[in-house]
This record gives sequence, C-alpha cells and structure tokens, in this order.
Amino acid sequence: MDNKLLSLTVLLVMSLFFLSPAESQECPTICLAVFDPVCAENSSGNQKTFGNTCNLEVFNCQNNQDYRVIRNGEC
Repeated sequence: MDNKLLSLTVLLVMSLFFLSPAESQECPTICLAVFDPVCAENSSGNQKTFGNTCNLEVFNCQNNQDYRVIRNGEC
C-alpha cells in the first residue's frame, strides 16, 4: 500500500511539473475594477498613473515595460 501511495505522489508531482506554465507565459488581461491609483516610473524616468497595481502589471507585461510604483495616488 505504501508503494502505491508513493508512486501516486511521484506521478502527481511530475505531472504538476510538466504541466506548469513556461517562463514565457501569456500576460494577464483581467484586473478587478477597483480604483486605487498608483504613480509609477520606468527606467527612463517617465511617470504614468495606473488605476491600480494590477493594471500596472498588465501594462508592463503587454508592452514589455518596467514601470514600478513610486507612490500611491496619481502622479
């Protein structure tokens, strides 16, 4: 019985490993409609206001950008 449980556990772990998304996974597209603005800045010094941090992360992923939050609220 213990060998069957061990085999099943190993099989489950292996399947999770092989089915996990690759590093180049698709960008998220859905964020909650919660208005909690953040001011973000990219490595070029450009500032942009996002409706929330999720919107910022989606924008970064879809546009290959590197904006990061510098403060809460609008810029």
